Amino acid sequence: MNVARSRIAAIAVALLLSAGTATGQDSCTQLVVTGHPSYAPVSWAVGDTLKGGAIALVEKLAAAEGVPVSVLNAGSWDGAQKAVESGRADLIVGIYKTPARERYLDYVTPRMSDDASSVIVRRNAGFPYKDWNSLAGKKGLMSTGESYGAQFDAFRQQHLSIAEVDGFAAVLQELSEGRGDYALMGYYPAIILAPGDVLTILEKSFASEPMYIAFGRSSPCRSLAAAFGEGLEALRSDGTIDRLWQAGMEDYTRTHRN
Repeated sequence: MNVARSRIAAIAVALLLSAGTATGQDSCTQLVVTGHPSYAPVSWAVGDTLKGGAIALVEKLAAAEGVPVSVLNAGSWDGAQKAVESGRADLIVGIYKTPARERYLDYVTPRMSDDASSVIVRRNAGFPYKDWNSLAGKKGLMSTGESYGAQFDAFRQQHLSIAEVDGFAAVLQELSEGRGDYALMGYYPAIILAPGDVLTILEKSFASEPMYIAFGRSSPCRSLAAAFGEGLEALRSDGTIDRLWQAGMEDYTRTHRN
């Protein structure tokens, strides 16, 4: 009789512990969001935090699920990806899908938006551009941690010489000072950050990739992915995302006037 009671007690304790785990430590009680610190209007740094259309979008999605949001500026795009991979952040905004990233990211579908990327050159130092092959034999520059889609990344590894430097500001500085023949950068930051008296856009869209929000695979907030996908679809359909992007562009331009 005592043995039976002991077994019942042990089972009850195990059930309580498992219930506590399911509703306690492993539940999403706060969503830590990160993103690119210099990719307006998607996201940009303001001290230790980030602003932008994608940050506002995630705040809307999280509010609908009753989850508070904390925003982390990880210092760089590479740092933001590592923050999600390590579990320091739960979700990253404005990221392309690549096989390497899919190992640690759970992408929310549908995509957040499409994103064009540009080739930038110094004024009066351009060259004819037809396709990716036009970049071969020249020295390129790009920011550390960037991807321009799996297909271009593979082409780059085989055919192009592109140096990585830390951040868009450094990319533009290196190009302006002649330490590269061209630079690669998203179209939005290119038109915002590139000084028009020195640099110009040679090709507006050498690549265009779907841009996503994605949860870290180890994050307890990953359970929100399906609900975020449904909310994202609704916000795309009613034009909310376009309005957030426009508001982000206006906000960034207003606060970063020279």
